[in-house]
Amino acid sequence: MWGMISGQLRRQSVRTLTLLVGVLVATAGFTLLTGSVETSRLTVKAPADANFRAA
Repeated sequence: MWGMISGQLRRQSVRTLTLLVGVLVATAGFTLLTGSVETSRLTVKAPADANFRAA
């Protein structure tokens, strides 16, 4: 199995390199976007039962 994988990597080096670069760019973008997001916390100021009404 590993022989087949290494053979494919050798024969299709440009495609493999392009795929790896694409995965790295996507991973870096996802990491940067999720790292810059501020987390927010919801605080309850009053019980929800006071404003509840049936539909």
